[in-house]
Amino acid sequence: VYTGLLTFEDAADVGDGYAHGVAVNDQVFSTAAARCAVAVVHNGPLQATLRVRTELEAPARFRFDLMQRSPELVGLVIDSRVTLRRGSAHVEIETTVHNVVEDHRLRVLFPAGAAAQTYLADTPFDVVERPIALRADNHLYRELEVETKPQQSWSAVHDDRRGLAIVSTGLLESAVCDLPDRALALTLFRATRRAVGRPDEPGGQLQGALHFRYWIVPLTGAPDRCYLFDLAQRLAAGVWNVQLQPRDLALARQGNRRRLPGRASFLSVDAPAVVTSARFIDGGLEVRMFNPTDAAGRVNLAVAEPERFRSAQRVDFESRPLTEPQPLEQGRLLADIAARQIVTWRFA
Repeated sequence: VYTGLLTFEDAADVGDGYAHGVAVNDQVFSTAAARCAVAVVHNGPLQATLRVRTELEAPARFRFDLMQRSPELVGLVIDSRVTLRRGSAHVEIETTVHNVVEDHRLRVLFPAGAAAQTYLADTPFDVVERPIALRADNHLYRELEVETKPQQSWSAVHDDRRGLAIVSTGLLESAVCDLPDRALALTLFRATRRAVGRPDEPGGQLQGALHFRYWIVPLTGAPDRCYLFDLAQRLAAGVWNVQLQPRDLALARQGNRRRLPGRASFLSVDAPAVVTSARFIDGGLEVRMFNPTDAAGRVNLAVAEPERFRSAQRVDFESRPLTEPQPLEQGRLLADIAARQIVTWRFA
């Protein structure tokens, strides 16, 4: 059981487009006690969706002459659609924020309730584990360590029994609050009036409607890192749905066109690995992947059209051979991948 999920937190931001600026005399507003309206949008056998419309009263701007948030409050409307699909192990969220506030940062909080001291976040070709608490001697540093840290598409906090992962797209900042509920905080946006090296940049205030997509993944312990990467790729890529009528099928099957199977995959990988790219170059197919875990594994990679690809060999980032070609069996490659290793295979 998780409580307090999808709580929005609004704080002042006196920084610029590069770094969040914490106001000494800040007032942090929360939707924990805000009024909201809830509607059922879909209620079918395959999908159920709730619409949660919340209005957060927040200061209109930051008063730099007084170095405090404005006493004038305006309504920040946050409209979220919460979707659960049949058989799904995650909850989908789509949030639209009608931003009329200036000089602020909006985050969404997900209390995990996990007894954890560290948390995980993805980074290019790897996963990093970070301590939740800031360093004890933080006050001695010229540039202080901050709570928020970079992510690419997901962050996760867990203990041996429970936890949460939040998968997103285009949201590159997260944190786990050093509080008992271990809330995972995802930054939706920062609205600032200054760019780096420029005193005024009105476009940085991000006024208007802003749209965000992220998924909630409950955990029962340490997460499957490859699975979270897979979810992130699914969320970023989306799904194209095409519906055909019987007359469309008859038209598509005219002549000598080959009938497509009910399901097929151009490329399939069964391994503790994440595929990051697949490209045709100089008549061959290059597939790059990495192992985000701390253990070695076995790659089982299959390509469609086995008659087209007969051999595979390791190459470097510039397509130069690292090993001798090895034959494929019906378009299938079996190979080892070390912990934290990045490999590129060329199929010819």
